Amino acid sequence: MAMTRLIPSPLDAKSTHLVLPSARLSAHTVTLPPTPPHRLQAALAGVLEEQLLDDPADLHFAVAPHAVAAMRAGQPFEVMVCDKAWLKDVLRKYQTEGQTIAAIVPEEAAYQALGWNLAQFEFKPQARWRYGLQGALAALWREPAWRVARVGLLALVLVQMVGLNVGAWRDRAALQAGREQVASLLLQTFPDTQVVVDAPLQMTKALARLRAASGAPDTQGLEAQLAQKAKLGKPLEQIDFANGELKVSAP
Repeated sequence: MAMTRLIPSPLDAKSTHLVLPSARLSAHTVTLPPTPPHRLQAALAGVLEEQLLDDPADLHFAVAPHAVAAMRAGQPFEVMVCDKAWLKDVLRKYQTEGQTIAAIVPEEAAYQALGWNLAQFEFKPQARWRYGLQGALAALWREPAWRVARVGLLALVLVQMVGLNVGAWRDRAALQAGREQVASLLLQTFPDTQVVVDAPLQMTKALARLRAASGAPDTQGLEAQLAQKAKLGKPLEQIDFANGELKVSAP
């Protein structure tokens, strides 16, 4: 942290500029075609991958102020690179101290004169304000004065979880009760049933056996279903009868 410093912002007396030391930055020259802002960081990582010692995902990229014009003209432009985690730690430290950082500038005066600002991509002021707000809310949440609110919120969450579990238990109990009722009806109606596996299916088969034994017409058997298909007057090419269901296909 001692390698970084703050200087007053020339545009806002309440803000500061974070100055990054040269030892923490590396400058590279690249040439890119016109690239949309949301794809620029990935394009830079791809072009500079072989020149970088670290994984591009761990690095922060910042392009020169004239980068957009250079891409349109097909000309090279400079890119500055630094460690992303280190920069986040530096910003978090100063923001915790109450500093408002308006820009991130390199140490070299020549780069400052050109208008370099490394607060780009996820380190734009808007993004940093969001990080600062999150940190402030987290600190406020840990305050002793909010202890009652924390306890109340945790209790509310626990009540909701218990309510969901009770509702699920009731649904499972109701479903099981329905299954037991159907199984009991099967055993009472057809005492010869030894084991209840699928009560509705077993009851359907038992009723079909009773109907066949009594000589009553079978409205669900093969002959009955074929008769129903025949009423349609369409020729049948293939017939498949399994598990009491008739499937036919026309030529």
